[in-house]
Amino acid sequence: MDERYGDRAGDDDAHERVHSAAGSEWNAASACTRFGVLAAGIASADDPVHTVGPQREAAEQRSQRSQ
Repeated sequence: MDERYGDRAGDDDAHERVHSAAGSEWNAASACTRFGVLAAGIASADDPVHTVGPQREAAEQRSQRSQ
């Protein structure tokens, strides 16, 4: 215990542990999000029907409107 700070020295250690744990949780959540987006992209590339089909329909509608 640091006598300059009295009882607060123990509180600072507790806060540091909480902040460290919170930072670790944010990093884990970020990694999960990134891997989720990657997995979705891979699934979309494996089955592009749901991506390419609507894009082609929209392009056809735009070309029909401009004619």
